[in-house]
Amino acid sequence: LINPFRTGKIVMFQVTYNHEWRFFEIICFFLIGAFGGLFGALFIKCNIWWAKIRATKLKNYPVHEVLALVMITSIVSYWNIFTRMGSGELVTNLFKECQDEHQGDLEGLCVNEPEQFGPVVGMLLYAMLIKIVLTIFTFGCRVPCGIFIPSMVVGASFGRIVGLGVQYLQLVYPDLPVFSSCTDAANCINPGVYAIIGAAAGLGGVTRMTVSLIVIMFELTGSLTYVLPLMISILVAKWTGDALVPGSIYDWLIEANGHPYLDSKTEYIHLGQTNDITEHDLQVIDVNESNTVSDLRKKLAKMANHGYPDGGFPVLNGQLLIGYIACNELEHALDTLNPDDVNAHCYFSKTFDGYEDHLVDLTAYMDQAPLTISENSSMELVLELFSKLGVRYVCVVSHGQYVGMIHKKRLLAYLKEYEQQHH
Repeated sequence: LINPFRTGKIVMFQVTYNHEWRFFEIICFFLIGAFGGLFGALFIKCNIWWAKIRATKLKNYPVHEVLALVMITSIVSYWNIFTRMGSGELVTNLFKECQDEHQGDLEGLCVNEPEQFGPVVGMLLYAMLIKIVLTIFTFGCRVPCGIFIPSMVVGASFGRIVGLGVQYLQLVYPDLPVFSSCTDAANCINPGVYAIIGAAAGLGGVTRMTVSLIVIMFELTGSLTYVLPLMISILVAKWTGDALVPGSIYDWLIEANGHPYLDSKTEYIHLGQTNDITEHDLQVIDVNESNTVSDLRKKLAKMANHGYPDGGFPVLNGQLLIGYIACNELEHALDTLNPDDVNAHCYFSKTFDGYEDHLVDLTAYMDQAPLTISENSSMELVLELFSKLGVRYVCVVSHGQYVGMIHKKRLLAYLKEYEQQHH
């Protein structure tokens, strides 16, 4: 707790600068933010494209993919001093300020002569391009890895490049009006500040976070002075990224993997009535019919073929809805029975008093108070139920009589069609 990162600091990338940022640097912060949005859009498009290839052509070769990535990473990273070091160490060096007594350290990042800027910028540009390509192909592979630090490395590299460019202009053309506020020419521009802004922009372009990302960057660096530049770069990165590729990398991965995620922040107008998306032809269980174990297993197979293996069955007494049993609950209940009882009759209500010895009671696995909604209800109410309560299904009734079901996957498909028609 006293030294969590073994660095003598209480935060991961703690920074302490001797001077504050200047007003004319806001233009550079806007530029860095725009780059963060461009990088985020490029990364999302390319990574989703590669994820589709991985899911089809490489799904049976996960070890080969990882070995290939390791070999390629080792080969292309060996020739550059910035790609040879770890990502955490690289981010730390990019954030640091060059003090007078440390000129020439930080693996060559600190320069004070105009002819020294070119080689450093070239190496940083090479490292940034390598990190972009490797991040695109490694994120999502079978080795556990994240996106925060790689995105920060790309953004911090670009930010440091911009900072070195501004510092070069200030050294070569110190009399420019834009540098009139620099009282100390030797300590006017701090490239480390640009690296922090770039790291936030790169991460914001990929994740599209705003306020939470500002808090995260403050917690990582402990620098409260640069909250305003961080806000500028993160917002510009989000606006630029959303203009090119709406949604974060997580939104695209959820859609690519087919997860039934409903965004509660999205607002829809004039969606229609509940009956527009109600499914009327789904399998049901009628307590008045003969429900043997084999019959119920056939219903489970039909439900899986219909595309709802995680769905369930409304339990009816005629047309009166008396309950609901999920597929996984029914399958579990049937698996607990004797394998020889394929012709045993199952019941879901107390309509067979006196014959319990010859029947299998499944009432304990049934939801006897399922969530219901009228067929004349608005779609806005349906959205509220699914988003606020987190339910997977809703039973549609008319005067207490069963009409149909609305599953979450069906609702999401309907909303996707609606968005495509109105955008």
